[in-house]
Amino acid sequence: MARVSKREPIGVDHLYDRLDDWFTTTNEATIGDVDNHQGRTAWIWVEIGDELCRIHADTTRDGVAELRRLVREADRTLEWHVVANDRGNVNKIAFGPSKVIIPGVYAYLGRTLDRMHRLI
Repeated sequence: MARVSKREPIGVDHLYDRLDDWFTTTNEATIGDVDNHQGRTAWIWVEIGDELCRIHADTTRDGVAELRRLVREADRTLEWHVVANDRGNVNKIAFGPSKVIIPGVYAYLGRTLDRMHRLI
């Protein structure tokens, strides 16, 4: 999938369209070029209101499949929440009203918050 820079982030609907296209037209294991970039490389920047989120290059096909399922179930109005990551930093993106952390989706807020927060 083509990389999206922090200077030119895309919206959530555009992200969903890009993930659908990538999922249905490629057999790639990850959304980014992990052979030439570290997996934790921000591959896609997404703008939500005045916040920026990053999706890492090592986000997997299985993770994208689950995210696509949740997006379809929510009729493209899926909630995004910022929750604590494994180290306790409040910057991890969780999805839906039950704040699901999808294995294989490495999505983070571009900054760390002092408390959990719903983005959309």
